[in-house]
Amino acid sequence: MFDFDALHQTLTTLPASRPTESDWPRHHIDELQPSGVFRTNIDTAHGGIDVTPEEQLQIYTLLAQYHLPLALILTQHDGACQFIQSSQPHPKGAEVLESITKQSALATIGISQLTTSHQGGAPALTATPTEEGYIFEGLIPWMTSAGQASWLVVGATLKGSTQQVLACIPMHSEGLNIAPLQSLVALNESWTSSARCEKMLVPHTSILRGPSEHVLARRSPVKSLTVTSVAMGMAKRLLMHCKQYDQHNAFTDILEQVEVRQNTLHKRLLAAVQPTTQEDPVALRADFNDHLSRLALTLQTLAKGTGYATHHNAQRDIQEAHFFLVWSAPTPLRYNTLTRLWDIEST
Repeated sequence: MFDFDALHQTLTTLPASRPTESDWPRHHIDELQPSGVFRTNIDTAHGGIDVTPEEQLQIYTLLAQYHLPLALILTQHDGACQFIQSSQPHPKGAEVLESITKQSALATIGISQLTTSHQGGAPALTATPTEEGYIFEGLIPWMTSAGQASWLVVGATLKGSTQQVLACIPMHSEGLNIAPLQSLVALNESWTSSARCEKMLVPHTSILRGPSEHVLARRSPVKSLTVTSVAMGMAKRLLMHCKQYDQHNAFTDILEQVEVRQNTLHKRLLAAVQPTTQEDPVALRADFNDHLSRLALTLQTLAKGTGYATHHNAQRDIQEAHFFLVWSAPTPLRYNTLTRLWDIEST
């Protein structure tokens, strides 16, 4: 069983203030390493830790409640580990997994070009077969832990084909050019950027999957609930801060009703991870988006004019809440989110 008490204790002792929003949270990551959160998606044979799907979601929720950039970094690390783990046995995969468990290496993913970014036109990132492997050319639109992680799991589409390959490469591979960090309205500590591959040779030994039509299949059973579980942690933080700003208990009746709705959402999230669930993960995620958006507006209302200042803590919470509107947000999710925000029946 995962030691949540130890994780909670570690999180409560992390510095609450953030010296500079673009600072890479190295100290925080180092402090979290002993808890094992970076090893929960690796099997015990490679030094990982067994957790249940419920425990995995609880880890994301707890982390987001204290530090959303860390939660984002962890989900991307775990996503990479899941791809590598599910591709075993694989010599390169075994090397990477052991570097994570024994040397505290960090991994991340660059796959949005295969899922939600730059869809509808020519592939953003292509792979051309050669005798040595594949030449990757093009754009990786989104990458968290850019330049900080040791390993990158990246997907590309074969040139002139619909087949894809998935590879695990060192972050500082020759031909991988990481763009300057994007200036986001929040979460700059996650070091999210784009990267361009210029005649980057990916050897056969680095290919985890493919070529095939669906290299992103066979993902973790909690994958569809990962962002939602992080949203649950964000919701807890927002509601806690809303209560703090209600210093004279003038809005207690409203906040109590908000908490009832939030507890219902939490129960639905816990039920959704069960094998027999009938919960639609897209509908659940849209409900959380709606809830977070309303919580963000509530926090701004309670924080008043003081909380409208750029560097006020309330603004950080509000902008971080809005991130869920764009994080892994394909069209069906955005559609469902807007129907809830505007109270419109979906067609």
